[in-house]
Amino acid sequence: MNDLNGSVAVGEEVTLGRYENDGFSEPISWRVLSVKEGKALLITERGIDCKRYHGKKSPVTWQTCSLRAWLNGEFLQSAFSEEEAKRIVLTTVSPDINPQYATDPGAATQDKVFLLSAVEAESYFACDSDRAARPTMYAEDNGAYCSDGNCYWLLRTPGKESKFVCYVTDDGSISLFGDSVCSGGSAIRPAVWVELG
Repeated sequence: MNDLNGSVAVGEEVTLGRYENDGFSEPISWRVLSVKEGKALLITERGIDCKRYHGKKSPVTWQTCSLRAWLNGEFLQSAFSEEEAKRIVLTTVSPDINPQYATDPGAATQDKVFLLSAVEAESYFACDSDRAARPTMYAEDNGAYCSDGNCYWLLRTPGKESKFVCYVTDDGSISLFGDSVCSGGSAIRPAVWVELG
């Protein structure tokens, strides 16, 4: 497994940061989704926690949801060392439109940690089964719904309406209709762009 100090390739597994799992703080495993201009896009190999997209059922976008605040606040500060956090690139996160519904996706944001959009989840994985993910025991203990060992995981794209958010199902297919933003059954797979070398 690569520690990001050399070159990496798409599909490779790398480690960066640490997060709670089964009572211990363990290294986080990430999959390389893209490499360009000395940077790599990473997503956690597993659903590492189970969090609501937003704290209440109300119209919300990625820009205003409580999960974005948590990822770029508490998670960023606790999961990475100071040196690791410096390697994570502040990224313009686009307000990708739902391919099926004309729900307002909000405005672009500047984030270090984010969720993939439905469009990105479609383009960065070869097929549904490639997109399917297992949860950590910690995510399961926190309520992540699982079937056949795989979890549902959240995307940042709004669903049929702005009180819904898209997600990936246990078999790796993408639900564009979505689920309530305050539903508690989906895991999270954070994504980051990091500087290589």
